[in-house]
Amino acid sequence: MTLTVTDDWAALSVCQRQANPDRFFPENGRPPKSASEPCRSCPVQRECLEFALNGPWEPYGVWGGLPQKDVQQLWFQRHPGFRHDPDTSAYIRRYVT
Repeated sequence: MTLTVTDDWAALSVCQRQANPDRFFPENGRPPKSASEPCRSCPVQRECLEFALNGPWEPYGVWGGLPQKDVQQLWFQRHPGFRHDPDTSAYIRRYVT
């Protein structure tokens, strides 16, 4: 997998320069807890998290040094128009009337 983020901050990130992106976004299952270790020394950790939280999609993987569960929780706080359907594991647009 190749992680491609077009924002300028991404070129400065540890995951782009040193780490294997598959570590942050595994094809099967959630990233291991150790996936966020390279983030500790990353100079753009905050920008990375903001990128994930501002996106129109529900984030998958490690962003800004936070585990997937924490990033998703923050994303839903910023995007109240969506909800998680536990029966289908889908993220559904919530319609407000």
